[in-house]
This record gives sequence, structure tokens and C-alpha cells, in this order.
Amino acid sequence: MAIYTIKFYVELKEKKEFFDNEKINYRKIYHIPNVIKDQLVAEIIKEGDENLEEESEFLYNTYEEAISIFSDDFYISQNDRNKIFAKISGKIYDKDGKFYITDKLEIENVDFSTGNIFFVGDLFIKNEIKSGFEVKAKNIFVNGNINNSKVAAGEKVITKGGIIGIQGKKNCYIKADKMVVANFVENSIIECKGTIYIKKSCMHSDIYSGEKIIVEEPGYIVGGNILAKQNIMANIVGSKWGTYTLLKVGIDPFKYLRLKEILQKKEKKEELYENVNKSLVYLNEVLEEGKGTEEEREELKKEIEDINKKRIQLLNNLERLNNLIEKLKKEIEEDNTKSELKGGKIFIFKKVFPGVEVKVGLDSLKIKDELNGKLMFYFEKGKINFKELKD
Repeated sequence: MAIYTIKFYVELKEKKEFFDNEKINYRKIYHIPNVIKDQLVAEIIKEGDENLEEESEFLYNTYEEAISIFSDDFYISQNDRNKIFAKISGKIYDKDGKFYITDKLEIENVDFSTGNIFFVGDLFIKNEIKSGFEVKAKNIFVNGNINNSKVAAGEKVITKGGIIGIQGKKNCYIKADKMVVANFVENSIIECKGTIYIKKSCMHSDIYSGEKIIVEEPGYIVGGNILAKQNIMANIVGSKWGTYTLLKVGIDPFKYLRLKEILQKKEKKEELYENVNKSLVYLNEVLEEGKGTEEEREELKKEIEDINKKRIQLLNNLERLNNLIEKLKKEIEEDNTKSELKGGKIFIFKKVFPGVEVKVGLDSLKIKDELNGKLMFYFEKGKINFKELKD
């Protein structure tokens, strides 16, 4: 009688990972096995095949018995009926002797009992994300707060609570491709290619949207940088203490972020280049003094040659960064000139305080006096205009 076994190419169970002689990082000790759509999951092997695992826990008398343990979440290769592939992305689990794939994962909290979470499907968190963790999933739904963590979604991040960073640090970082929804935001950074909805208030945060930023009721925006490609909507912006708050529409905020990132890289490279030049000057002075043996002088020449190669490499990197900076600046300027056509607008429905800066297109307007009423700021004929909207 033939014997069939199954060789799995993926992990089937969650596990804790510990490493000998290493300090344990409790944020990284848990591992959730993910499978991707169309990934090879398993292979059915007949007795006598060189890959047969005699001690396998999966042993069957017929091919039909072996294949029957896989649900409709899997499919058989058209070219090789022994190879089993995942029909959807998610996590494999077994129930009543049969394997399934779920694209949904539900947990109580993200904390030291779970560690960081990386899941290819939809993640549902019943309570909250504790401080200092990383969470990545296709969609992330949280009933409580997201505290001082890094959260990234392929599509949406939706929390019924707040997004909360540490005051003065903006160290809660949220990134999503399609949408972000939160009750309130404090001391955080949010990047979303789609629309960002904040139900109550946004305080001292940097918010970047490829579409719209909407702060509903009571609708406060106080402090931070709020950039949207299309529109910004809020009720009250700024504070009676004159807190600087920037609102900007009509540009691609991700080009702005890219420019900011490259400028920071350039600053570090320039500092390194300056230090390399100082080292070269010093070593050349030592060489000119003519001290040391011939062998020591040859070693010094080799060191100078190596450092000079590094200097040239840094110079080339700086030139490349400068070209990127100029390219992005030009693209942003071109975007700004088109902002009138794009229709970027800022709506403030109740009040805007002094200390707020409004930018639309190429123009900038600093609010010097308190303005009340339903206001719309827009770009027209080369400058910012604003008008009061009727009920």
C-alpha cells in the first residue's frame, strides 16, 4: 500500500523566538506566520520519493486523503497536482483536522504579551496599542488608543480612540495608503495618501494627506504642520496664545517630505565631508614634515589615498543629492503654479487665531488679527484670497 506524506514550506503555528547569548527584546519575541496569495504552501509526497519524511505527522493511505486536509482557501497547481498554493493572503490555522487561511486576526492589545505585530491581513485590536511597539497590517482597527508607536497599513488605520505621542517629540507615527480615522491626535505624525478624518481635535502634530484633512467637531487644530494636496477643513485653528500653526494646500505633501528627508541627508553628508577634509589637511601636514621611517611614510600615503577616495565619493553623493533637491524644488514650484487649477482650499468654519499661517499655491498669509465666521481661503490671480461663506 502506498503512503503519502505532506511537506510544508511554511510555518503553521505562532511561536516565541529566543536567541542564546543575546539580550531578549520582548517587543520582537513573537512571530505570526504569514502566507501570501499564490505562495507555495505544501507538497504531497508519495512513498519512495526522495523527499519523503518518514517521521512526518501527516501520513495518509491515499492521495485523496492527503489533499482533503486542505480547504478551499488553497488550490492545486495546474502543472503539478502535488503542489498546494495559497488562494489568499493571511494566516494558516487548522480546525477539525482541516487547514484554512484567515485574512483576519483579532487580539486584545499590542503589548509585551504579543510583541510587535506584522500581519498581511486585517488586524482587529480590542483595546489599545501600548507605547513603543510596531504594527503592520493590511488594515488596522483599534478600539482604544494608539500610544507612542509606529503603525503602518497597506490600506486603512481606524481607531475609535486617539493617536497619542509624547509632548514635544511627535513620536507616534502613523502611515497608511488609503485612509486614517481617529477620535483625536496629539503630538504625532500621520502620513496618508488618502483622506484623514479626525473627529475632535488635532494638537501639535504634523499631518500629511494626499487628499483631504477633515477635523470634525469641535474641530480644533492647534500647532503643528497640516499639509493636504486638496482641502483642509476645521472649525477652530490656532489658539489665543498665538500658537504657530501651518495650514498648506495645493502641493503634494509627499514631495515636500521627500525634500525634507534629502535636505537632512545632505546636511549629514556635508558635515562628514568637512571632517574628511580636515583629516586630509592634517595628514598631509604630517607627511610634509618628513618624520618617521620610509615604511611609516608609505603607510601614511596609503591612508591619505584611501581618505581622498572617500572624499571624492562624498563629493559625488553631494552632487547627486543637490540634483535631487533642485529637481524636487522645481516639481513643487510647478505644482504650486497649478494649485489654482487643482482647487486646493482651506475651510475654517468658526475661528482662526493670530499665529496661524495659511499657504495656498505660491502665496502665504500670516493671520495677524482674529477672524470669525465661516471662511474659505483659496488661491486666485497669484495670491491668497479669503471670503466669508454664507449659511
